[in-house]
Amino acid sequence: MDKISIIVPCYNEQEVLPITAPMFLEKIKSLAAAGQITEDSRVMFVKRYWYTESVAQIAETFGMKENSVSVKLMRLRKKLRKKLEKEGVVL
Repeated sequence: MDKISIIVPCYNEQEVLPITAPMFLEKIKSLAAAGQITEDSRVMFVKRYWYTESVAQIAETFGMKENSVSVKLMRLRKKLRKKLEKEGVVL
């Protein structure tokens, strides 16, 4: 076994969010800058997870089906997870 992970539940989101949110946004920006995701995908991610817009709202904004937005967000989360794990962040 290479890694041992301890998962601690977060009971105080307001304390942790100011630390973690900018980190995730920076990682998303770096994926876009590297051409690994489109600018539209970056905007969708920010709208969904930063501004908590619904999938339906995002789909309407981009003229897409809700299922298409959900699939894009799922793929984006996978890319983000892969990038974070590559950098040693255990999720």
